[in-house]
Amino acid sequence: MSARIGGAEIVRTYTAGEAVAEGAAVVLSGAGEASLPSAAGSKILGVTSQKGDPSDVKYTRMPVVTTGEADALAGGTISEGDLLTVTTAGKLITATGGQNVVAIAREDAVADQLFAVLLLPASETRLIVAPFNLTGTAPATAANFGHFFTADRALKIIGGRFRVITPGSDGGAVTAMLKKVPSGTAMASGTDALATAMDLKTTANTNAALALHATAGNITLAAGDSLALVPTGTLTALAGLQLTVELVEV
Repeated sequence: MSARIGGAEIVRTYTAGEAVAEGAAVVLSGAGEASLPSAAGSKILGVTSQKGDPSDVKYTRMPVVTTGEADALAGGTISEGDLLTVTTAGKLITATGGQNVVAIAREDAVADQLFAVLLLPASETRLIVAPFNLTGTAPATAANFGHFFTADRALKIIGGRFRVITPGSDGGAVTAMLKKVPSGTAMASGTDALATAMDLKTTANTNAALALHATAGNITLAAGDSLALVPTGTLTALAGLQLTVELVEV
């Protein structure tokens, strides 16, 4: 293995453990070779910037981008800003919850297209994605809100975003608060994880960032703590709510 550093990227050269395409995400085998992941959602070594093939002397060694920006193969439809995880084919797809997040999409892409990604440093690949979705008119009913994630280890919220398809139309405030709720605690009595509640009368079909609470204890979950979304106000006309919360191990 050799390495070179150029700009913000770190590129290392590895022996190919099997035939892999340019733009494939690879892992390091026990033999020190770069190969495709054996399990979906794995942590990765990096992304190849040239194909590798142990049966072809020209491609037995291949460069792998391990840090910085890289061109990766899409495993499906990708939107700019998506958090990405890996398939066993070495392609990157949008993370839906519970997987290791290995990169962030820098642009839109469709299946099997090379697209720009920002690789997350190894110390950040333990990021957990906790999604909450209410489709159609379900958000107009308060009882449809509630718990959606329970931590199995110590975690810290580092960000998130939400959007609504149809904003609430009531004349008063229509909001939702992300709560940290220990086991045995009523949802409404949980700790506010946000400095400012989510405005559910925000612009339709537009991402809005979560305003996290400044107090570390409000956004740090112990094993067994849950996340819950608690609405306030009259939810008239509200439709199509999607929330993504991002957490890391602590």
